Amino acid sequence: MKTLTGREEEILRLLASGLKTSSIKERLSISEKTLKKHMEHIYHKLDIHSRYQAVAWAWKNGLVGKSSDSEANR
Repeated sequence: MKTLTGREEEILRLLASGLKTSSIKERLSISEKTLKKHMEHIYHKLDIHSRYQAVAWAWKNGLVGKSSDSEANR
């Protein structure tokens, strides 16, 4: 597995915290195309193929916790 960049980790945390694509784009001030490219990189690096798998990976590997849960509610 390759290492995720800080931005990729941030996106994965937000995704796993329950935010929708539109909310993530807005929060990070990035375009849909940029977000999709980040997601492609995440999928490739983690050898996964879906949003569901990405969320499961984030929870399993501790990217989401009490501090991340509160981020989604801001």
